[in-house]
Amino acid sequence: MAPNAGGSWPLLGHLHLLGGPLPAHLVLARMADKYGPIFTISLGLRKAMVVNAWAVAKECLTTNDPALATRPKSILSNHRIGLLREVRESEVLSSVRHIDEEYQRTNTSSTRASRTEGALPLLVNMTRWFWDIIVNIMFRTIVERRLHGDETLRLYPAAPLSVPHEAIKDCNISGYFVPKGTQLMLNLYKIHRDPRVWPERFLTTHKDVDVRGQNFEFIPFGSGRRMCPGISMAVQVVGLTLASFLYAFNVQMPGDKAVDMEEAIGLTNIKATPLEVLITSRVPEHIYYE
Repeated sequence: MAPNAGGSWPLLGHLHLLGGPLPAHLVLARMADKYGPIFTISLGLRKAMVVNAWAVAKECLTTNDPALATRPKSILSNHRIGLLREVRESEVLSSVRHIDEEYQRTNTSSTRASRTEGALPLLVNMTRWFWDIIVNIMFRTIVERRLHGDETLRLYPAAPLSVPHEAIKDCNISGYFVPKGTQLMLNLYKIHRDPRVWPERFLTTHKDVDVRGQNFEFIPFGSGRRMCPGISMAVQVVGLTLASFLYAFNVQMPGDKAVDMEEAIGLTNIKATPLEVLITSRVPEHIYYE
């Protein structure tokens, strides 16, 4: 098997390291600097292979995809996601309208006739706003049965550690024997930040790289037969939400400080502190009610 990472405890394995103050993907990224692009950790009594390089990830998700294909079956499909178009659009419009109403209440005492000149800005918690939209869309889904976004997905993928695969039979990866039952974890955080692949920002050197699993240096939704089935919905919702928000409002930071991008511990990639911005309206009010 791939080299075993140090620091394992009896029975617990490396779980004590992954449950510390740092997010697991950052812990594994530091371990990759020491043990290389592919190494083995113990999750209790089970072995897991951690991949931190795009070339190894490609081998896992192409040549060895049949052997590493175990994943719970999802109820989502591209067809069903396509049927949710009206849900997505209505929820985004409703959310932008709600912010505009809050903006109007903030400026009710103003005697200015213009909505866009001299009005008081409104402080918006962007983290909460995006979360509310996602929850509303998913709730309605259950009940009713691109470049700047790519840069964000590269640096801060929603799941910096991919959903684990499991070997359903023995296989060989990069010269290492992988026995049946071994789990596979792709550290997307490390793969997406390889300086040999990403010497500059996304927009300058990799503008033609696609998000849909064909370019293995950039796989925020995975690749192969167990690729995330929600990719179409995610890409469309993020694009629609950002475009609608930036069309409706001028945005600025409350102060001169840079945005704090420190990450918190969780199953998904979340900011340790909420993102708050000041907004002022830039479109006529009637646009939300036609």
